[in-house]
Order: sequence, then C-alpha cells, then structure tokens
Amino acid sequence: MKRRTENIIGTSAFWFYFLSFTVGLPMSILGCIVAIIMLLSGYKAKIYNRCICFTCGKYSGFTLGCFIFVGKHCGEKLLQHELGHAIQNCMYGLFMPFIVAIPSFFRYHYRRFYVRKLHKRLHSSYESIWYEAEATALGKDYAKRLTTVKNK
Repeated sequence: MKRRTENIIGTSAFWFYFLSFTVGLPMSILGCIVAIIMLLSGYKAKIYNRCICFTCGKYSGFTLGCFIFVGKHCGEKLLQHELGHAIQNCMYGLFMPFIVAIPSFFRYHYRRFYVRKLHKRLHSSYESIWYEAEATALGKDYAKRLTTVKNK
C-alpha cells in the first residue's frame, strides 16, 4: 500500500510546486509576500526538501505554502514538521487556512500562553491533535523518500 504523499505528489518537484501554486495558491501567495520582505530585510533563503526556507527568530517555525520560516535553534524534527504542513497545503488546497493553518496558529499560541503566563503544565503532546500529527508524519516520510531518491 502506498503512503499518502506517494499518492499525491510522489517525489516529483513538478507536482509539489504545481499543487503549491494551484490548489495551495492562497498560502503560497502569503509565503511569497513574507519571503520578499525577508529577502529585502537581508535574510538568506535555502532549499529544504523543495521548500524555500528562511531562518529567523529562535525556536519555533511556521509554513506558508512552500515557504518555511524557522528559528535558528530549530532541529531537523521541526523542519520536517513544517515540511509536512507544506505537503498538507498541497493536499487541502483552499481549505488549508481553515482546517490546518488558523487552528494550528491559535493552538500553538494558546499552549505557549498556558505554559509561560499561567505557569501550568501541558497534559498532551503537541502532536495530540490530528493535523499536527499528520504534518509530522507527512514531513518525515517525504524527507526520507527524497533522501532515498537523491542517493540512488
């Protein structure tokens, strides 16, 4: 049985960018705007598994279409998670802002407020909700398959 990303985009750069700039156009346009602002501000972009990646801030990250913005102290796990959100953009297209991006934004900031301001302990993992768990799984799978293709 094929994994979900194989069914949707395979390892083709064409399908990744085609879906990012057709069905996933709203998020990709926002990503382009933020990327232009970052470039004009002197930040450098790099490619991470087909996504255009900028390093800014310290630890957290977010994704807008095929653009990833992460903190300078983030690791491979966060990069893969954000890559998963880019793949979700290809999958959910116009619905991405409503079923993943906006809920993810508010959930992240609520959890941060809960811990830092209320000094409470979280009782669930970040990936305890379906769209975050799916992003991690998709990103990890896609990164692994791209590495396998490069090594062949």
